[in-house]
Amino acid sequence: CPKDSEVVQIAMQAAKECIDQVTAALEEGKLQETSLFDDNYVEIPGSNPQLFRNRFSDWADQNWQPILDRIKATNPAVVATVCDDRNGFLPTHTSDRSMKPTGDYAHDLQYCRNGRIIFNDADRRLKKTTADYSLAVYRYEGDGKSYRVVRLVSVPMVIKGRRWGEYEITYAV
Repeated sequence: CPKDSEVVQIAMQAAKECIDQVTAALEEGKLQETSLFDDNYVEIPGSNPQLFRNRFSDWADQNWQPILDRIKATNPAVVATVCDDRNGFLPTHTSDRSMKPTGDYAHDLQYCRNGRIIFNDADRRLKKTTADYSLAVYRYEGDGKSYRVVRLVSVPMVIKGRRWGEYEITYAV
């Protein structure tokens, strides 16, 4: 499908941009590798669905979120775009999906996705591949009551020789 090829190219370029940006921050001493690969996910009390933060979250909010916002704004078919680590942790998300939790489950499920850990069977398969990119089709949850079928392009993010996670674009065709 031509749309798939187009989104693959966008995802590969965006992944490179995120990798280059974080690599430069590491080399300049603006970010520590221990923060980038931090697995100490601290739960945000009272969040439902559960949200977490780690030592990389603030950097990701400041530096990767603008890239994610720009990529989502470039194509109306894009439902979401994220960088998720090797454990499925989303240190940031697009601005419209990074709202503060309200306590309303349907709202928070849809609009408070930064800090979630989403690691299902499809994610496990994607994180094992060494391919340049992968495609998947899955059911995207909205408010917990309604779903839509979407496609996902996933590009591995290798930083300083280590698999950090993936750059992903979810889109509707």
